[in-house]
Amino acid sequence: MNGQASGQVASTLLQNGFDVSALRPWVGQDGRGYISRMEAGKLIAAPVQNTTATLRKEEWKALDLAVVMAAKERLRVVADLRGAGLAYNIPNGMGKTVLETESVSDITTARITMDPSVQSEGDRPEYELTALPLPVIHKDFHFNARQVAKTKAESRKLRAIDRKLSKESHQ
Repeated sequence: MNGQASGQVASTLLQNGFDVSALRPWVGQDGRGYISRMEAGKLIAAPVQNTTATLRKEEWKALDLAVVMAAKERLRVVADLRGAGLAYNIPNGMGKTVLETESVSDITTARITMDPSVQSEGDRPEYELTALPLPVIHKDFHFNARQVAKTKAESRKLRAIDRKLSKESHQ
């Protein structure tokens, strides 16, 4: 509100240039918290302080894969549109609420005469702004501490949760 982030998620995104990786801290082999971040075109592991990293990096990958696989079935039309080259990437899309485009009217044809001093019809193109709203599409979910602890104790990479997400996406 008033240019300020509202809530912990919004604050974290704002502080990290709307990089969603900041919302997925992971536990490194040394037990410290990290986030994946792009710097100079390379993906690096950036240590973070005061974060609640509960999943390992591989567990985040497994979770991301499960979500993507569940969404793929529903997003066939989107894949077809992208395959046809009909995608338009918006830089810093999270910072935009509308996509503005400009349309221009056509002008009438030129006058053909033998006498250049004859005045032709005056004309000029007219410009009009159009706006397309850019909504945020999201779904909230969480794993409680007990689910995470059970998965870690059984040395699984959220496989059961992967299957659950997959089943729920087909219902």
